[in-house]
Amino acid sequence: MKKKSISRYLNAQKFDWLLTDNGLYLGAAEHQSDKDEGKYDYTYLSRLIAENVPDPSPELIQAADKFQLDMQNFKRTDSYLSCWYLGAEESQAMWDEYGENGVLIVSDTWTLQDTLPDPLGHAARFCEITYDDELKALAVLEPLLVKNLKFANEREFRFIFDLTNYSVLTGFEARCIVYIGDTPSYLDESTTAGMSKEGMAQSHKVIRRKGAGLVLEYALNLLIKEVRLHPAATDQELHEVERRLREKNIKCPVCHSSLRPTSQNSQV
Repeated sequence: MKKKSISRYLNAQKFDWLLTDNGLYLGAAEHQSDKDEGKYDYTYLSRLIAENVPDPSPELIQAADKFQLDMQNFKRTDSYLSCWYLGAEESQAMWDEYGENGVLIVSDTWTLQDTLPDPLGHAARFCEITYDDELKALAVLEPLLVKNLKFANEREFRFIFDLTNYSVLTGFEARCIVYIGDTPSYLDESTTAGMSKEGMAQSHKVIRRKGAGLVLEYALNLLIKEVRLHPAATDQELHEVERRLREKNIKCPVCHSSLRPTSQNSQV
């Protein structure tokens, strides 16, 4: 994947949480502001059956719909997201929607992946989102990679964390215990062969539950390349943000928004 700049708009409260958590908070797909997140036309399979199987039974059609709906709901419940804006240029619409009285943090796609502690990467995916109404309805296999066209201005780069996969590999929350013979999967050497000893040792230390979501440990001093304040921010607010970042050993440029009114820039 080519290295690209990404940014994240955080309102004042979410910025506070970021510094307090010392990591990224990920919310389940079902709890995103887009209520159709991860949804698709779950009747797609039954319609294919009806078109290709002579006289399918009503029970078969009903079972196909139930299976697809259950899979959709499970994916929305068990996949956790961190959503970024692809690019570092500022958008007033994004400030208004997500960054009220807050900040914009700038990073890049490689750093977001490379600073993720081991073994979290074994359950992580990083991808650009496709915006297409027709494709979204048919996104049975990859429902979290497609959104409706009305969200295209968000230009999302998405970090997806699969909690069930992580649980199987590490035993975190023991959500779905898979046995290899009589041995739980996370204690089976053949299952965990791709994980380092260091990763296995810290697998429960780099992740924690917070409310309905998860916090994944991150070295914020490496992840955050730049911080910009909201367009209406004062110089006093900027100095306060600088102070708080220094307390967290985050040494990066801190500046006013490029969308700050010219008249405000002249008031020094």
